[in-house]
Amino acid sequence: MRDEPRRDTSPAPRGAPLPSRSHVPTISDYAEYADALRARRQHATQAAPAAAAGLLHATLAELGEAEEELRAQNDDLLQAQLAQEGREARWRALFELAPAAYLVTTLDAVVVQANAAACALLRRPVNALVGKPMACYVALDERGAFRTALERAAHAPGVEEWPMLMLPREGAMVDCRLRVSRLPDGERGERLLGWLITETHPSTVDLG
Repeated sequence: MRDEPRRDTSPAPRGAPLPSRSHVPTISDYAEYADALRARRQHATQAAPAAAAGLLHATLAELGEAEEELRAQNDDLLQAQLAQEGREARWRALFELAPAAYLVTTLDAVVVQANAAACALLRRPVNALVGKPMACYVALDERGAFRTALERAAHAPGVEEWPMLMLPREGAMVDCRLRVSRLPDGERGERLLGWLITETHPSTVDLG
C-alpha cells in the first residue's frame, strides 16, 4: 500500500506585524516582516492543496495590506523628511544672515559653526574658525576667567552671561558681552553650546 504524502499540519507562521504609524520603521523592521512572509509562502507550498489554497489567499491578502501600509508609511516618512529639511534650511538662513555674532561650539568651546557676523567680528573666515578653541579669540589675561565661566555654563540649565575682551585675528581687542546656553544634542549625540557675542565698545588697545 502506497504511503500517503506527509502533510504539514503545523500552524502557518504568522507575519511579523508592521510598525505602527506612530513608530518610525527601520530597515530591520521591514526585513523581519519580509522574512515572516517568505516563511508563510514556503509553508503554503508544503501544505495540502486545499489548505495551501486558503493559506495562499490569506497570504496574498496580507501582502496587499502590507504594501498599502508600507506605501502610506513611506509617504509619511517622505513628508516628515521634507518638513525637517525645510526647518533646517530656514534655521541655517536665519543663523547665517543674523546681524549678531553667533557661534555653536562643543562643551569645551571648540567651534562647530560660525555665522558671517562672528567671522567679521573675529576677522577670520568660517573654515578658519571651525575646529578651533574659542579661547584662542579671548584676550590672554582673561582666558582663565573664560574657562571658569565656560565650566559653569556647560552645566547650567539656563542662559549664562558675562563680559569678555575678545581678541580678533587682526586689529584692536574688542569689549564684548557673551551669552551662552545649552543647545539640543547634535545628530551624532554631540553636546553643544550656543553663543551670542555682542560688541559693547572697541578697546583702545591696538595689537598692530
